[in-house]
Amino acid sequence: MFSKLIYLITFLSLLSCGLKVGEKSESELVVENTSSACLDESFETLARMFKSEVYQSNEDRKISHSLNCISQLIRDFTRHVHGAQPDSFTAEEVTYFINQNLLKNKTALSNTFIKEIFKLKVALLGGSPTALTKTELVYLQKVIHQLTPGIIELNRYMPIINQKWHHQDLSSKVKEAEFGASNKAFITLIKETSILFKGEYDLNNLTSLLTELKNANWISLVDYNSYVHSLISFKQLFTANSSPRLGINDLHQLMPLTARIYFHYLQYKNFLEPLKYEDPQYALNALKFLPDTKNTLHEILLLNTKGYISSEHILQAYMSVFDVLKTESPLSSHSIEVLLKILWSNVLNPPENRLQQSVLPGLNRLAIDRLYEYISELFLSDHLTSRLFLAQSYYEQKEIIQELLRQAELTPVPEQKKTYYDIISMINSPAPLTFDSYFLKILNSSSSAYTYHALQLSNLARHAARIVTQSYAHTFKTVENTETLTSQLSLLELEMAFNQFKNILVELDLLTANTSTFMSSRFEEANLFIARSDGNQWMSFHEAHDLALHLISGTLRAQKIRPFIVANCLSSLKTSVKSTDVVDEECLLNTYYQHSEGFEFLPQHSLFKILTPPDQVKEYFKNLLISGGYVTNNQKKVLMEDADRFTHVVQYIEMIFTLYDLNQDGIIIKDEALKAFPIFKGLIKKAVASIDEDSVKESELPGVFIYFLKYGRAPDGIFEKLHFKWFISNERNWSIESTRYELGAVFKSLAEY
Repeated sequence: MFSKLIYLITFLSLLSCGLKVGEKSESELVVENTSSACLDESFETLARMFKSEVYQSNEDRKISHSLNCISQLIRDFTRHVHGAQPDSFTAEEVTYFINQNLLKNKTALSNTFIKEIFKLKVALLGGSPTALTKTELVYLQKVIHQLTPGIIELNRYMPIINQKWHHQDLSSKVKEAEFGASNKAFITLIKETSILFKGEYDLNNLTSLLTELKNANWISLVDYNSYVHSLISFKQLFTANSSPRLGINDLHQLMPLTARIYFHYLQYKNFLEPLKYEDPQYALNALKFLPDTKNTLHEILLLNTKGYISSEHILQAYMSVFDVLKTESPLSSHSIEVLLKILWSNVLNPPENRLQQSVLPGLNRLAIDRLYEYISELFLSDHLTSRLFLAQSYYEQKEIIQELLRQAELTPVPEQKKTYYDIISMINSPAPLTFDSYFLKILNSSSSAYTYHALQLSNLARHAARIVTQSYAHTFKTVENTETLTSQLSLLELEMAFNQFKNILVELDLLTANTSTFMSSRFEEANLFIARSDGNQWMSFHEAHDLALHLISGTLRAQKIRPFIVANCLSSLKTSVKSTDVVDEECLLNTYYQHSEGFEFLPQHSLFKILTPPDQVKEYFKNLLISGGYVTNNQKKVLMEDADRFTHVVQYIEMIFTLYDLNQDGIIIKDEALKAFPIFKGLIKKAVASIDEDSVKESELPGVFIYFLKYGRAPDGIFEKLHFKWFISNERNWSIESTRYELGAVFKSLAEY
């Protein structure tokens, strides 16, 4: 359709040499044009060029010949043809000529169609939307002459531009060189073309033009208004000018800018989309293209009269895209507004501005630079990491730390040196946090083996922790400490972050609306159940990193088991499942018992299920559900939100056994429990307070911890309380052998306080 439209605009003047159109004495006369024999061939050649069918170098002469033919026809027509007015032609005269001479036996064009083309003609040639003058035709001939070399140069790159590029056999170096040359040729031609535009165009006229193109069977669009509305929205996005008119300056500036944006899209399609994120080349390619993308965004701001892109215009453009695609946005317009406010006030706002209560007006230069910093640092981490895996596919934890240290010492670049040391800090953990298929491997035979993908996820978690800290820390000192990975956040700071995002998470069905303890629960988990938990009242940088990895894995595990829950426990007619849906408790427990999907790479969890009586396994599962938030009820119905947390709790149990079951026999004994006690001391104090045992001494708290591990709950009744006092005060009583079953009971008991 685009090529046909170009032809029609270009050949408005091809009214055949010697023809008298509109003369009063011969108003019906049609003179055959003997000079237009090459016209059909020219159309065909240019059409093939747009289809990337004549891009071989030996076909350039055909394109040159076609453009020359068009130029000659314009020249002949300008010299010899006259309408009712000696120096101009009306739309009716042009319509009559095209139908009689160019289309002949083909579908005739309407006067309305040509009138719409005349409006579009004004943008290129200037003048009036009601007439085509010979002066304009002379200028058109000049335009064709000036653009011919650029069009011929561009011909060889049309497969890249049309996304028909077969580059599978090209080396990376040759591929990038070809793409760079095509980028240069395309943008150069667009710049040269934009400079030649002499008029303006009202985008609202596109609705009528598209209607006429549909009537002429050139396009098959149905909803023209959505396309036009989208174009106007993006014009406003770039310029901050609400007018739908494209002025001369708009055309001169927007055309090259749009060409650059299109080539960024082609960069993604050719160099990133074909690769998986886990491919080492992905990070390298992203690093190569990010600077140009940032520069293009800066150029957009220069074009924008406000110097920034407002939330209103971003929202309009965003929603218009989904209107064109006829699909629903995953987020409502209100949630998009909220998300944009979060970006301008916190995430993309430099910490020094944020702490001074300064909010960005929209997407400005500071926001772009901040976004670029975040993304480029992530891909730099991935790229440096990928170098380690050129020689081998995985490293044991000690091996990779040694190799990272070696690389850090070798590099002369301070930024790279710091990145290596940051990676080391993240993986130098008491328990390796390794992955397979996005699932944490805990107590697995290859738990200590790091792959590139595992380090990518670690890099992602590290950068997420940094972004959250820099976006929500209440003091600049905390922000500064992210550079040394020593920062820590309070529950209050994390609650602030969560409250900003809560409604968005609810809309995405990741939470239910009545969730009130989400962040406090995650805060407690970070301090108790992960590799570097310290039990204090802060979330350290390392705890945030480790928690993020647990959340990624636990969430994906929950997604994998969900279809089996739906198949077993919900109506077969149900097409989608929400967090607010409920399932039968017994059915859910049976599903967990019968299926291993979602619990891969947790071999000790699977072994426990095999070696333990079924009734105890299901009781253990129920206790984990309760510890994850499930509130038992008479109907025995479990929210899917609570069911989704089950996989997270399973991971925490397995991590506790990784850290404290020193001989890995699946049993926690006294000495192993005492090693864990300092982490859980604060929680034990809360439990003691809740059972009204004020007489418990500080020295007896380890005994309380052992008591819970042995009996799975707090004492109940006078005799149990007497036994409790005797037990905690005599260390010789602290003989325990707690399995996962007992630990599950402890989790349940502590969750109820």
